[in-house]
Amino acid sequence: MKTFRKLSITLNGYEPEDLIKKLETQNAQYWSHNIEKDRYIEDLSATVYCFAYSENIDKPPARLYLMEKQKGIFSVTNILPTEKYELSYDEYNSLLLSFHDELVVPAVQQTSIHIEITPPEIKLEDFIPKNVANSLQAFSSNSKKSIDIYYQPFNQQSWFEFLTTLHRSKAHLSTELLEKALLEDGWSDESAVKLGMEYEFARDLLKYYEAKNG
Repeated sequence: MKTFRKLSITLNGYEPEDLIKKLETQNAQYWSHNIEKDRYIEDLSATVYCFAYSENIDKPPARLYLMEKQKGIFSVTNILPTEKYELSYDEYNSLLLSFHDELVVPAVQQTSIHIEITPPEIKLEDFIPKNVANSLQAFSSNSKKSIDIYYQPFNQQSWFEFLTTLHRSKAHLSTELLEKALLEDGWSDESAVKLGMEYEFARDLLKYYEAKNG
């Protein structure tokens, strides 16, 4: 499944100002530090630094926001387009990778600063055991991928098998990730949301039953 990549920069003893100066001095054709858009967030006692990307053939103009979310660790908190409503997964990840390759990597060479960037795709097996992922796939593959307004049966036995298998595994699967997996497997937005609601109710019910009955 496609996902928005994440980039973190661990300073390892360097001061935040040192990192920002190193980023500013890189000879990147399309990236620049937009100081006017920097802002201090008092509640977090942290400055959000803005780096602007000018329009290019294969990437839209955008602003990337970098913040020291944890002491000594900077993270890209968001990338927002300046001439459209939102970025696709591919556009967002392309911009993040450009920032990583053209500014961050050359800036931290020959330093102890550590960079980490997550992959552009994730698998359910990264979060839940394989047998649980298989049970979800079995349900999705054998269902008609729609739920009407009267909530007609939708391969209920396979759905229950997935829910109980997940519950027994003690693994955590967020509703957001479940809905995303269903959408990518062909379910409609409405049906994925309905299943997400059904999922939350079922998980709460199973937890309650287990707590009451040991």
